[in-house]
Amino acid sequence: MIGRAFVATFRAIFADSSALMLLIGSCILYAFFYPSAYSGEVPVRMPIAVVDMDHSGTSRALENRLGAVQQAELVARPPSPAAALRLLQERRVSAIVVIPADFERRILSGGQGVVALYGNGARSTVKGGTGSGDVNTRTNVNIEEGLKQAGFEITTGEWLDRYAKAITEAKEAHARQVQENVEKHGSSVIMEAFLNPFKEPPVIPVTEADISGSATDTAVYVISRNSGEGADRYARNGDYFLFDEDRAVLIQLTRAYTKVIVVLNIGGVMDMTEIKGLKGVSAVLLMTQL
Repeated sequence: MIGRAFVATFRAIFADSSALMLLIGSCILYAFFYPSAYSGEVPVRMPIAVVDMDHSGTSRALENRLGAVQQAELVARPPSPAAALRLLQERRVSAIVVIPADFERRILSGGQGVVALYGNGARSTVKGGTGSGDVNTRTNVNIEEGLKQAGFEITTGEWLDRYAKAITEAKEAHARQVQENVEKHGSSVIMEAFLNPFKEPPVIPVTEADISGSATDTAVYVISRNSGEGADRYARNGDYFLFDEDRAVLIQLTRAYTKVIVVLNIGGVMDMTEIKGLKGVSAVLLMTQL
């Protein structure tokens, strides 16, 4: 029955020149012309400034390598981070790279970097959004795995395990809700999941034992927000704004760690007012999504 309907549909398409042209034309459009609209999103020759505070052979080699990268163009070598920041504020550069004073010494010492990793995107890193905003890969590396592969030691594994358990429980609850909606509305599972995608729960509390056991002065906090086709964004906490739990944990981390780095694993905009107002946030990295 289904096979005959399938064949009949294609016969009707091939008998209608307009439908046939649409079928063939859409394949060509999506394969060749549609991606061109996004080609400008790949940075090329982005002007950057490098502040070399080490003045060593290793730092100069890194500076030369940065200048050779296709995506970047080294246009300024300001004497201090403050001078580089002025260039950024004047929009004369798009990014700043600061090479610290002990750069070569720390590399030669061979010490392993130790990082306290927190946040809802540390393990559940969003590689792509919903609908056509997603990407299909055989494998993907989350932030925790990427840091480990780069040689960093992650010392907050117990916190990450506890939050992973909370995510698993939230996903199970979401799957039950989707099934209930399917039975209630008579819709398909795919459509219900598409219109009501899973959203990660707020982060769990960070304990004093988590902080003392991390044995480092550096914390990385990853904020993930999923977005894409079929998933609207909202001006509310946990979306455009921080979760209350995000705010509480970030304040706690800025008091406990000397260096706190916030990573934004997001596919849309976020209000950065609260993060900018936090004293103690050393850097903010816009990672985006693939």
